[in-house]
Amino acid sequence: MVGEAHWDEFAPIRDEWEEDLALGWRKTGRQVLDSSSSWPKMPRLMLGKCATMQALRAGWPDQFGSLYAEEELDRARALDLSASQEVERARAEQRLAAITGKDAILATFEDWRLQNVPLGQFADRVLAFTEGKNPEAVKAWAEANREALRHFWASRPGEALELKKIVEARSNGSSERDVSLERAAASATANGGAGRQDA
Repeated sequence: MVGEAHWDEFAPIRDEWEEDLALGWRKTGRQVLDSSSSWPKMPRLMLGKCATMQALRAGWPDQFGSLYAEEELDRARALDLSASQEVERARAEQRLAAITGKDAILATFEDWRLQNVPLGQFADRVLAFTEGKNPEAVKAWAEANREALRHFWASRPGEALELKKIVEARSNGSSERDVSLERAAASATANGGAGRQDA
C-alpha cells in the first residue's frame, strides 16, 4: 500500500496577524506555518506520517478507517481558530519571544523559579544542577522541565541525546561510570566490535 500526502493539503497554514497601533490587531495578508506544531521543524517527517496513515486506511479500512494521526489534524486545528483566538495566539507568541529570546530556554533550577538560560549553556546548567542529587530529585526536576528539555531536543538533537542519557542515568541512580561504560559498549557494537574497553 502506498499513501500520498501533499503539502497544501496537510500543512497547518494560518493567517498572520500583527498589531497596528492605530487599528489594533489586523491580518497582514500573509499566511504562515503554524509554529506551535512540529511542522516547521520536521516538515518531511510530518508529511510522511500523513502518507503512512493514508496508506494504512487504504489497505486496512476496517482496522484503521476511523483513525487519524495527530499530524493530519494540525491543519484543521489551525483553520478552526476564531479571529480572537488568532489574536491571542499572536500575542502569546510575541510574549514568549520577548521573554525567552530566540536562542534561550525557560527552565527551573535551584529555587524552582523560571530562568532564561542561553541555549549554549543549557546542557552545562542541567549537568551541574543534577550532579550529586538523589534520583527522586532528578526525576522531579526532569518532570517539571519537560518542555524545556523538548525545546532543547528540537534545537540541538545531538547534545540533547547525550544529556537525556545522563539525566536518565542520574534519575535511576546509575553512576557516571556506568553511563560512560554503556556508551563505550554501544560505540564498540556500532563499530562492528572494533575497539577495546578497559574497566
